[in-house]
Amino acid sequence: MRQSIALSVCFALFGSFLAARASAQAPEDRGPLTVETWDAGTLTLDGARIRTRVYYPAGAGPTGSGGPFPLVGVIHGANANGAYHTELASTLASRGFVAVVPDMPCTVTACDHDANQRQITALLAWAVAQSADPSSRLSGTVDGSRRGLIGHSWGGLSSHITAARDPSIDSVVLLDPNDDGTDGLSVTASITAPHLTLLAEVPGACNAAWQEAMVRTRLTSPHLDFTLDGSGHCNPGEMDLVCSFGCGRGDSATTPLFRRYAVAWTACVLAGDASMAEWLGGASYDGEVSAGRIVGPMASMLDGLPCRSGGLPDAGVIETPDAGAVVGDDAAVASEIDAGTITESDAFVASGIDSGRTTAIDAGAGTSSSGCSCRVGARAPTDQTTWLAVFLGGLLATRVRRRR
Repeated sequence: MRQSIALSVCFALFGSFLAARASAQAPEDRGPLTVETWDAGTLTLDGARIRTRVYYPAGAGPTGSGGPFPLVGVIHGANANGAYHTELASTLASRGFVAVVPDMPCTVTACDHDANQRQITALLAWAVAQSADPSSRLSGTVDGSRRGLIGHSWGGLSSHITAARDPSIDSVVLLDPNDDGTDGLSVTASITAPHLTLLAEVPGACNAAWQEAMVRTRLTSPHLDFTLDGSGHCNPGEMDLVCSFGCGRGDSATTPLFRRYAVAWTACVLAGDASMAEWLGGASYDGEVSAGRIVGPMASMLDGLPCRSGGLPDAGVIETPDAGAVVGDDAAVASEIDAGTITESDAFVASGIDSGRTTAIDAGAGTSSSGCSCRVGARAPTDQTTWLAVFLGGLLATRVRRRR
């Protein structure tokens, strides 16, 4: 009897160990490397003074045990700062990346996206130069030939624009991006890097301008976008003192999911990490789709991703068709939509996507939870009162941080 109980306990402990081990392998969890943090102070980037922090693996460099590592810029949204993405940056560093996190000069009342693009390019160039400097803390740490961007909201817009204008960018992740007019849409066709867009489900003023359907038709493969069920615009960040008041409240439990796919995509593209393939069209991804946590996935050529060179099947992923009178030529689709000859719904119907679904979205009756990741018809128009609330709330949060 005692032997039986002892065996049961052993099996239970072993099962718990395996479960913990499997859980630790999720992309949003910290990796095996110890993280060093460097407050690099205020840098002058394209004429602007920008405070910057760097997160990188300990022991890197020519005298350490690892590196050089891929470089990733983590760009916050308007009226925020780099502290909103501390865990994301730390997770990247713990998995073998150098994450540079600036405090961008961008508020809801004053944000120069073209300038932000130049500042981001200058930031990445600074990190590469630091790696070449024997006296720098980043000496020998940065692999400048592998560069990625992860941006939230208008930080996503500036990352999107940077990828269009800077050919050195190899990977792009947008966390519920927002456009400003058509600044982002107009440069999309110039992006050649693999592109992931994670959309929040809750519509509002802070994500009303991003036209994911039109962006999708202009992107070069591979690319993927989907909505995270129950998420709001502020959930990609780790601080939410006032953001949800103006941008719409979502489920904070989705924050690790934004980090999950941002890390998985970045590690797949920049490091060719085969363990990430299951989250980008493999079994774990399929489980998320089946469970309803991922809504309306729209993908193109995921088998072309570096981590999927083994040819994992795309089961559970809705592939954007490469043939057909409308979708066969992305440029033609974009031109026809812009000219008013066809609507975005027409383009989707021609692609074999349920016409009832797209019609409901166009009428404002449908949301991303109805099965399509398009949210344009469901979103509220940009409201200046809401923007003012976000701005005033951001000022309050800044004062609170300073007092601390």
